Amino acid sequence: MRFSVLMFLPMLAACVSEEIAPTQPIPFEDTCGAGQFETLLGEPAADHDLSTPGRPQRILPPNTIITQDYRPERLNIDLDAAGRITRLWCG
Repeated sequence: MRFSVLMFLPMLAACVSEEIAPTQPIPFEDTCGAGQFETLLGEPAADHDLSTPGRPQRILPPNTIITQDYRPERLNIDLDAAGRITRLWCG
């Protein structure tokens, strides 16, 4: 028995749900203290001590492989090829 692709189009159309509106961005929660270092964006990371006792941090040069575990108290520091801070984020 042969089936035409056209026979399945009505079934596929029934599977398509209504268009979903884009979600609003999640508000940034500064759970790791990243906000206190915002003024250091563009600065060389080696010139600054970003550590805080009891708070983990992770320095991430370009092309660094990172784990996907979420730790809201951890400060992540993204660097560019020259070692300048490009992004500070919690997670």
